[in-house]
Amino acid sequence: MGASGWIRYAEYDPDPVVVLNALHERELAGGQYHWAEPGVPRPTSVHELQELYGVHERLPQECTHSVLDIFDVHYGAEDVPWAMRPLDEVTVLEKFGTATPTREQFDVVYETYELFCERGSGHFTTLFIDGVPATTVVWGVTGD
Repeated sequence: MGASGWIRYAEYDPDPVVVLNALHERELAGGQYHWAEPGVPRPTSVHELQELYGVHERLPQECTHSVLDIFDVHYGAEDVPWAMRPLDEVTVLEKFGTATPTREQFDVVYETYELFCERGSGHFTTLFIDGVPATTVVWGVTGD
């Protein structure tokens, strides 16, 4: 099938784990993610998804092609599988020309594919309205 890029927006919270959990809940409820095992019931939680990944060989190979493939927040300089990391301040300034990018600015830069992340991982950053944090955007490339 090949890897897929995806993007999700969530209400801003200073804790990226809270944002990730909210996105997981929304993605699970929507059920629009890729599911490689039609005979296996879809999970109702990320914990259940992780358990299914441990039991069904095809599931972790193909993944969900969504934010559900991101299980953790990582603060290192390199991308880590199954985790998302924040864009650092230098990258935010370089890509957006400001420390407080808006959703409109993000969308333009994202569309030009200038926000690369390694396959199997994701990134996130805060978007602003009139200089006030308003949204957290999470994007990644997952699946096989």
